[in-house]
Amino acid sequence: MPREREFDPTAALEQAMYVFWRKGYADTSIDDLVAETGVSRYGLYGTFGGKRRLYLAALDHYRDTLVTAFLDGLEAPEAGLAEVRNYFDNLIAVSETPDGRLGCLMCVTAVDLAPHDDEMAAKVRAHFTRLETALENALANARDRGEIGAGADPAALATFLTGIVQGGAVYGRARCDRRAVETYVNTALSVLE
Repeated sequence: MPREREFDPTAALEQAMYVFWRKGYADTSIDDLVAETGVSRYGLYGTFGGKRRLYLAALDHYRDTLVTAFLDGLEAPEAGLAEVRNYFDNLIAVSETPDGRLGCLMCVTAVDLAPHDDEMAAKVRAHFTRLETALENALANARDRGEIGAGADPAALATFLTGIVQGGAVYGRARCDRRAVETYVNTALSVLE
């Protein structure tokens, strides 16, 4: 008869996500994960299949919880310029929070793991594509409503702004002050005027 789990896998995944987010993949040991989650090595390996699989699951959890919540308004089919502005206002505001000081887990993964791990790179690219798609839709709606210039290229602007988001995450992780993040974001958004 198999043993019953003595822990909540979702709670353990959330805790592991924060360990990886704070320390990065390479600097996170299994002992760190055991200490933070309170789950034994056996429990972690049995449920998640090891450190790498746990990291991949943590990325999916990050995408499904924090990213989805952050993109909520921007991914609405009718989103426009107000939702783009609100998304970036939230980026500025979150830069001062504990999570914002961690930057973006996808951005951390892009720098640390994607260059030499195809599966990690695919998750990062999917994240960037999701953000670009949401921005492009909102900017196309904004152009159609006359909120931005008729000659604006929503796809090019979405690619540009996706890069700005990643830079904003780096500013947060580097613990830059709010004024620096605001200047960075507002200067970038001035291309929409």
